Order: sequence, then structure tokens, then C-alpha cells
Amino acid sequence: YPKESPSITFSTPIFHPLVSYSGDINLNDLGDPWSPEFSLALVMRSLVSMLKDPYDLDGDNEEASLLSGDHPEFDCRAQE
Repeated sequence: YPKESPSITFSTPIFHPLVSYSGDINLNDLGDPWSPEFSLALVMRSLVSMLKDPYDLDGDNEEASLLSGDHPEFDCRAQE
């Protein structure tokens, strides 16, 4: 960082389309390709936004991506 995107990994399992089964997040999935001009504050705001609205996203977690269009089912599965 900052020339390369920081590595972000959830240590607790999380059911989200943009979080891989191993907990990794590809920051390029959050929007624009990585730029050294991005601040950590921007990265954190992007993460919060991503977590607040997990629906209609296509990402590394195939099961979560498939369920993201079915909000009640997604929410049920995420709470397990």
C-alpha cells in the first residue's frame, strides 16, 4: 500500500457475495480499479457500504451471489 491495494481478510466467516469462502475481499470488486490515490478512509467507507447493501452483487462467493436477488433467503442464510 499505496501502490498496491491493501489485503483485507475477514477472520470470522461472513456470507457475502464479495467475500470469498476464505474471507478475502478483492478491492477491485468494490468499484473502480485500485489507485494509489485512494485513502484508507475511502477503503473503509467502501467496505461499510458493501456490508450494508450485499444485494445484487456478483462476486467470489457463488452461493451468496446466487441468493443476492432473493433478499429473505439471503438474509436467512447470512444469519446462520
